[in-house]
Amino acid sequence: MEPNPVSQKNIVLVAIATVLVLAGAGAAWFFLRPGAQPGAVTSPSATVAIPVAPAGPVGRLPDPRIAVLDRNAILQYSKVGQDIMKQMQTFTNQARDRITGQRQALERDARQLQDQSSTLSAEAKQKRAEALQQRELALQNAAAREEAVLKNALGVAQDAVGKAMGPILEQVIKDRGVNLVMDRAAVPIASGPEFDITADIIAQLDAKITTYKVSLTPAAAAPAAAAPATP
Repeated sequence: MEPNPVSQKNIVLVAIATVLVLAGAGAAWFFLRPGAQPGAVTSPSATVAIPVAPAGPVGRLPDPRIAVLDRNAILQYSKVGQDIMKQMQTFTNQARDRITGQRQALERDARQLQDQSSTLSAEAKQKRAEALQQRELALQNAAAREEAVLKNALGVAQDAVGKAMGPILEQVIKDRGVNLVMDRAAVPIASGPEFDITADIIAQLDAKITTYKVSLTPAAAAPAAAAPATP
């Protein structure tokens, strides 16, 4: 059976579309990695326990003093979060354009092969069809590499902002006497504003850092230092 010269269905921008979702306003990503100082959020889980000194008799749990944190809102409305997302959107569009250009060239050559099919020998058609299939595979690999670079860049930026936010969150928790912080998405019933510390965190984060330069270097595994707040 003659191989299919190109499958348009398989030449999709799955990788780029994934990053477009990541660059949208739905990811809750402000948290610190394990090993952070006590009081910092150490996982993206919905409920985050804040280490505190034991209170009362041994074996008795302290009364919960709960605060709510909307990490989605921090991503959407903090100045540094918006700056990062703006850069990621630009990088994603550029990556999408690169992949789209290669896809269009591949489809053009596939149509050309189909148009010339009647004038080519079976051997010539086979060779050109195989070459197109190799290009299709290479294009899929290129899309995967684009995705990896974008996700790595976003992860490094997230880590840097999480570190900038960590001391702020710890101080707010201390000031309010909180021993339990819940992600806003995990609260089934809307809580009163007196429980929500999101606006306070955003305001203090904005005062500390407003911009962050996103790097597309895949090898940058360690987070770069957060850029200082602009005057």
